[in-house]
Amino acid sequence: MIIQYFWRNCDFWGRESEVEPIDGFWIEATKKEAESLIFPRFKPAEIVKSRELADQLKGLAKELGHPLRLFCFLVSRDFQIIKPMEGHYPFGNLWNGYSPFEWMEEIEISRLEDVLNIALPAKKDKEGMDPPATIRNARL
Repeated sequence: MIIQYFWRNCDFWGRESEVEPIDGFWIEATKKEAESLIFPRFKPAEIVKSRELADQLKGLAKELGHPLRLFCFLVSRDFQIIKPMEGHYPFGNLWNGYSPFEWMEEIEISRLEDVLNIALPAKKDKEGMDPPATIRNARL
């Protein structure tokens, strides 16, 4: 599984829980990784949703640079909240250029618990948060 985006003090955890803002990580996984490391934590409906979102992502995933990583999740730093998400969520048009996600050098993790120890990059001005042009162009 890889992480290239994070949401500092994410407050998108929903009203179903009374969670204070906590760092969120954008995790992209292969089918095998999702099935073995994430789906065991899900209810059946969440697995179905994740599979549907992955099917929708097939065409876009190649353009995003990770054609085998069709399963995308927003995961809280304490990995207590895991949301299956659309693959374009961190950089899609819905943000009108103001995405709360920040880019970081790619990190590969082998288990969700690894997010506990990820040090976030120092906060920079908005311009400093953009990924290198090659990554930014591949993801648009």
